[in-house]
Amino acid sequence: MTISLDPIRDELITWAESLYLPDTGAFRNGNTPAASLPSTLFITYILYSMNALDAVAIDRAKWIAWIQSQQSEQDGSFAFPPSDRRGIAFWNAVRALNILSAQILRFPDDQRNATTVAGLRQWFKTWKASGNTHHEVLARVPMLVSHPDPAWVNAFFGELATQQHPALGTWPAEGPTNISRTFAYSLIYTGMDKLPPQAEKIIDAMLNLQEKNCFWHDGRKGAIFTDPYATEPYLFHIALISVEQHGQVNTQETNLLSALNNDETAPKLLESRLVGLRQSSDGTVEECAVEHLLLLRGAHGIAPSRIPLATFARTMARDAANFAREEVTQRLAQAHRQRILNDLPSRMDFVNRGFDFQAAELAAARSHLTQRARTGDQHANTELTRVKEQQRSLTDLRNRRLAELQAEPDLIQAGEMEFLIHALVVPVQDTGETERYDADVEAIAVKVATAYEESFGAQVQDVSRPELARRAGLTDWPGFDLRSRHPANDQGDAEERAIEVKGRAGSGNIQMSENEWARACNLRDDYWLYVVFDCATPRPRLVRVRDPFGKLLVRTHESVAFTITSGELLEAAE
Repeated sequence: MTISLDPIRDELITWAESLYLPDTGAFRNGNTPAASLPSTLFITYILYSMNALDAVAIDRAKWIAWIQSQQSEQDGSFAFPPSDRRGIAFWNAVRALNILSAQILRFPDDQRNATTVAGLRQWFKTWKASGNTHHEVLARVPMLVSHPDPAWVNAFFGELATQQHPALGTWPAEGPTNISRTFAYSLIYTGMDKLPPQAEKIIDAMLNLQEKNCFWHDGRKGAIFTDPYATEPYLFHIALISVEQHGQVNTQETNLLSALNNDETAPKLLESRLVGLRQSSDGTVEECAVEHLLLLRGAHGIAPSRIPLATFARTMARDAANFAREEVTQRLAQAHRQRILNDLPSRMDFVNRGFDFQAAELAAARSHLTQRARTGDQHANTELTRVKEQQRSLTDLRNRRLAELQAEPDLIQAGEMEFLIHALVVPVQDTGETERYDADVEAIAVKVATAYEESFGAQVQDVSRPELARRAGLTDWPGFDLRSRHPANDQGDAEERAIEVKGRAGSGNIQMSENEWARACNLRDDYWLYVVFDCATPRPRLVRVRDPFGKLLVRTHESVAFTITSGELLEAAE
């Protein structure tokens, strides 16, 4: 399941615009009224990462000019307050200006002095003595990616290599590993299509740090989440299961070809997947989409001891493990066996035809050699003996290969099962939580609907909130969520759709407000209802209804919403 980032993107745009200072073209930091270089550069990255540079109502020319104005006229440096951090300031200023399709106005003096190999080595010597951070080294990266002298590039990487820890491969060479520096330097290497020295040691060291800090095991410790639609507490587990293919039992008789090919005897991994398990207080376990957990919110201030189910969690987890092994994993293994059984007749026919072809070739060769042997050809006699031996062994090889194929389904076995996450999920009677949950489901539905429209070349605008609707030139509440413009068809007609999107974590009825029904009534064929079921699963299901007012006119009126059942939707769907 993919969580839609559109709401986050829109909030970031609004947030960035609220910090913009139109008089200067810069951004301020929080409630501080003055322009801030770090804030301006970092907001540039954030907007760029969300593909929102062109979505903000900001003067691009002023934006660029203000960043460039922060470069010192004396030495060409940039600086971050309060400690005059020049390296990190220069590095980030260059990146931000590149993002905005601009560049710095002059080459900094300290960079100019390091353009030669000797100057670079002297700079590193001074840098080491000063004890500065790796951000100063990052300030040399723009020069690294464009420097024409391979000797300079090699000298740069040589200096980095001298700073590696001899045993761990991480940075710095002495003392504890600096995770930020190790990641940054490793990215410099990979960004230049190089592997850092002692790459395997770096990976092992970082994994050991992760293990030591219990990052791997946090999920196994357990957590508490809230489910606004639950009626009682339940446990939710995420497990990693696998299916393997093992070697033949009797390799001498049925796996001769594999032995000749020196196949490995270790099991072959066929499939590995994550599965979610929902376990009720009565011990009932059922498979549930892993994505279900993504829609839940962590609970705060709830003591596990207050939830009776928590006291039985350890014992119940064992029952869930048995269910995962005996039901879920075995079912997956059986699916693999069935696929092999379904293909078995065609595969056996293919093998038989191959052996038949080889038998025909040997028979033809034997006939030809027999005639030559009768004339006294000694070489033909030798070859004839060899062909006869091949014919005698061919039947055995055929039977062995067919037996090997027939035995394959029995070699499919359930592999290891490992729990990755345990969670206690409790009900919550909170309107805010329910609204948040529904909003997350709706966001997924909007993403599915948008992707569907864009697959046909449509330009889609999200107009679900007042600020988005106003930006699209509509009223605050237009009565639909998406405006989709399709390209012109062969007749030159372009189509514009007003799409109301509804989402459900699983299935169920949906409701439309009076405002939405009024717009559906006015727009008729130009109004579409897109309902996405199973949003809490890996495969959301889209149902589309054109002119819902005409096709679903007779509704039960509840409060200020009209309720439509899933059956009615399917009946009216396109």
